[in-house]
Amino acid sequence: MQACEVLVLGIGNVLWADEGFGVRAVESLHAAYAFPEAVTLQDGGTLGLNLYEPVASARRVLVFDGIDFHLPPGTLRV
Repeated sequence: MQACEVLVLGIGNVLWADEGFGVRAVESLHAAYAFPEAVTLQDGGTLGLNLYEPVASARRVLVFDGIDFHLPPGTLRV
């Protein structure tokens, strides 16, 4: 796999409780914006450790995922 400057990774299971939040976020970004060649958008789905290579080879990584922290709906946690 070729290294990339920025990896935007969407994680989630579209059939499970998080409704594939990260996957849908990356789909929406791809549909709404044009990104430079140095930016790779990837649907990571439920690939787990199979994502090691793309993550390890990227200079910067931005991950979108939904996690149940038992906080009010819509709470953003960084």
